[in-house]
Amino acid sequence: LEPRLLRQASISYFLSEGLKGLYEQQYPEYSSNFDVLVHPVRQRMKEDVRLSPVEWSLPVKALMIGNFNESNIDATRRIIKALGPCEDIEIAMATQVPKSLLKVRGLNLDSVKFLGYLSEDALEEELKNADLFLLSHGFAGGYSEEEYRTIFPTRVVTYLTYEKPILAHVPENSFLADFLRGNNCASIVTEKSEHSIFLEFKSLVSDKPLRDKLARNAKAASHQFDSNRVVEKIIKAN
Repeated sequence: LEPRLLRQASISYFLSEGLKGLYEQQYPEYSSNFDVLVHPVRQRMKEDVRLSPVEWSLPVKALMIGNFNESNIDATRRIIKALGPCEDIEIAMATQVPKSLLKVRGLNLDSVKFLGYLSEDALEEELKNADLFLLSHGFAGGYSEEEYRTIFPTRVVTYLTYEKPILAHVPENSFLADFLRGNNCASIVTEKSEHSIFLEFKSLVSDKPLRDKLARNAKAASHQFDSNRVVEKIIKAN
């Protein structure tokens, strides 16, 4: 079915360059019709963001959002183990996944401020008030190797919009690592090491110029997800 759909389509859109690249390897004969249609940034959220210098006071207010499952649970465990006991950081987690289920999935949330599911307005306030965004991406688990290599979580787009530093724990051989590194918009830890995560956090705490640079670059990277640009691309294609 998949080859037939690709053959019949005048254009096939993919949500990321990583996924597009995977299909180009699998179906080179149709690759001239492949393109990327990224997840758009909601205009209201984009306009409401308050831009300010990245000033931190201790403890640093860190935020994790999204669904925590096989796509990222192993990396999430390491982040919490690495930073949870640290007195210089307070981790908050906003997610629709029940706390009881997260515990079943191996997360110790004793050191985490569990926010649960938040309304859109409440989530925006948490995003605006956070100092640091924590981003986890699975290294291994219940998904295929191709999925871990090409997943691009939509929470990344949200993080970028709010012009804050990002501390990302991601596998080296992933499109997400390539994207973050290419846009120079996150401190990246690719080793399965809680100590490395801790050291990267301490480096951010002590290096304000680095925080400022990452925040500026995050905002710049967010422009490629602007909803107007995405709609304009669709209109031009038709």
